Amino acid sequence: MAKDIHGDEITLKHLMGEGDWETPVKQASDIPRPVLEKVMRLAEKAFLEMRPSGPLHYLGIFQGPSEHYLQFIERLSAAVEQQVDDEIARRQVVRSLAFTHANEVCKKTMLTLPKTPKPILQDYIQVVMEVVPMMAPGCPGRRDQHHRTVTAATEVTQTPATMPTPRTPGQMRRPSRGPADRPCALCGKKGHWWQACPLKQEFHKFRESKESGKKGR
Repeated sequence: MAKDIHGDEITLKHLMGEGDWETPVKQASDIPRPVLEKVMRLAEKAFLEMRPSGPLHYLGIFQGPSEHYLQFIERLSAAVEQQVDDEIARRQVVRSLAFTHANEVCKKTMLTLPKTPKPILQDYIQVVMEVVPMMAPGCPGRRDQHHRTVTAATEVTQTPATMPTPRTPGQMRRPSRGPADRPCALCGKKGHWWQACPLKQEFHKFRESKESGKKGR
């Protein structure tokens, strides 16, 4: 059993710097150097083996079989926003995974889009909202409400004056955390985060109207 310079056995208080061994000077003078070095190695090993408790990596985010496409895009955009700093790279990652990590139903729907010009995220969202949420039989009026929602969301995302200015491949953007400097990951417009995107708000209004219709039947 290891002992300090006074002949007392090394205890947890020695190792944790508590009580009489609270100060670094006392630890260095009273605890043998081999003991301190072993504590250092064990602490380093424990630190390196710790698993980060941060968000799931964006490459591990997939749309669930019954998950609405916009909810999947919200989760994906949140992870990419935290893990990718470059604006252009962030938009490219979201657009790519919005297709490759979608469920099979949504993916087949997106494959119906023309390949030229290359579809963008807004195209994916629009076609999925048009085709995938099939209206249940015996519920008159729901289809009209759905199309009004899609039309409003499409108008929000297709205003030419507010589309981001194209950037050359080598052009770098100055880091900024302000919503006015970063395009929204959902609609591409500046001035708001994706959490406050009008497209997301339109979807929630549409979902609430469907839930209200179910309760009223």
